Amino acid sequence: MDSDHHDNEWFPQQQTPSPQPLCSQDPLPIPDDLSEVNHFLPVDGSDDDDHSCFNCSIVSDDAAENYLYFFKATMFRRLYRGQMRPREVGTKNVFGDSVEDVIKCIWKLSVAHVSRYINFDDDGPKWAEKQVPDQEDIEKFVTMQDQMKRKAYTISGVTPRLLTSWRGKQIKMFIHAYSVNVETNPQHQMVLKQLIAPNNPDRSGAHSTRDNAALAKELKNNHPELEGHHSSWLSAAHKQEEMKNAPSPPLELAKYFRWTGVSEAARLQSVHRGASVAHAVNGGWMKDVEEVFQGISSAVSILSNIARKLEGMIAKEKAAEEIIIAVQSAVRPEETEVKSPG
Repeated sequence: MDSDHHDNEWFPQQQTPSPQPLCSQDPLPIPDDLSEVNHFLPVDGSDDDDHSCFNCSIVSDDAAENYLYFFKATMFRRLYRGQMRPREVGTKNVFGDSVEDVIKCIWKLSVAHVSRYINFDDDGPKWAEKQVPDQEDIEKFVTMQDQMKRKAYTISGVTPRLLTSWRGKQIKMFIHAYSVNVETNPQHQMVLKQLIAPNNPDRSGAHSTRDNAALAKELKNNHPELEGHHSSWLSAAHKQEEMKNAPSPPLELAKYFRWTGVSEAARLQSVHRGASVAHAVNGGWMKDVEEVFQGISSAVSILSNIARKLEGMIAKEKAAEEIIIAVQSAVRPEETEVKSPG
């Protein structure tokens, strides 16, 4: 599966409410229903014991500049740590009068985009016992990058000196949906198949009714302009099962496949046919190479003849020059003293 094409297609697209700024660290647990995966951690915006909570999402640039530390964070949501083109989720002001305030602000901007922490062991990915992450887990979910220096920082590496150098700058903030433990696309695919959207086959190996219902619900959500009976939406799931169990691929895809031989003789014949085609292709390629070599050889021969002729011409020129110099010396005029008579 291509990482960039399917990064955001593993759950139904729904109209989810925009997350409000978080001032409470006690959100509800994540629902088990796959259709609710896109909601992540609900945010209620209510205040609790932290009476110093401030709203990071609506403070203007001028107001943020009044704080000791201030920078603009371009936020990206990564499904796995090595994702090269993560989805951008917005740009927000990050500010505070201390490192703790800045980290608190970063977490409040990130919490709506993170889910339950995932661990990996010998058996594959596992959900962490802690269902709802809080600010203490920020190190597991958020990393920063200075766009000018191309240098990445963990939250523990955020110091007063670093924040001073970032003042007023544009800084990238990478929010890892399932923590930095999910490092590669293959690991992300394992998470999808085993935790997010596991297949529930029945005893015959076919998909269960629950999976068909989930597909029907996804189709309804993706096509709100259409109305139909529930059985009509389920027909697509049944059609999918028929296509998977079909003896041959669809006609539009048949040209990309070829039948493999069943018997040993058929396999040998197929290999022989392939070798014959490869021999013909290789022979044509070698013929072109030989023609190029002959052309180069002819060019080298012509250049050699030209070089020999030039050498002869140079020798003749030197001999003529020597003759001219000798004649010039022989006919050089000499002065004679003329005596007057008497």
